[in-house]
Amino acid sequence: MFVTTPLSLKNSKVSTRSSYCVQRARRSTGVAKLAMKEAWVRLVPTSDLQPGELRTVTVASQLVLVAVDQDGSVFATQGYCSHLAVPLDTGSIGDGVLTCSQHRSSFDLKTGEVISWCTFPPILGPLLGKLQPPTPISVYPVRENAGYIEAYLQVDAKDEFEKQYWKGILDAQGKATGGYY
Repeated sequence: MFVTTPLSLKNSKVSTRSSYCVQRARRSTGVAKLAMKEAWVRLVPTSDLQPGELRTVTVASQLVLVAVDQDGSVFATQGYCSHLAVPLDTGSIGDGVLTCSQHRSSFDLKTGEVISWCTFPPILGPLLGKLQPPTPISVYPVRENAGYIEAYLQVDAKDEFEKQYWKGILDAQGKATGGYY
């Protein structure tokens, strides 16, 4: 999970806090200890965004949500809810809070922390919420550069995940390593 400060559409200059956000994100997640490649990745042209808009973009094999609050602040988060992987672009945004459309789980867009967990429908939602503990969403540092919104992402996150996923999966001959006899 990354911790970030929002970018405002009203201020189109490149954020001077970008490097600070990246350093803080690395400290908060232990990313500096991992050997993952990180880079600023273009998401969407700044001119295409409107206040209150939620838009998903697939970049670096990841689904990223670009969220623009009513005051023009821009955020980047993972593109799906941490509860049941519902796309978050169908949700709503207001006052720095992103709300999932399915079970009304709400997340702070600055930190990704859970504000409310599975409040809808009234009886079933809280029961479903007890099946899985409240899980924050990932948020990414953002900046405006050359007319585009960019986010600081782990560009090889999918490859790193798949390395761990395929480890231990048995091949047709019953070997977990994938090697030959």
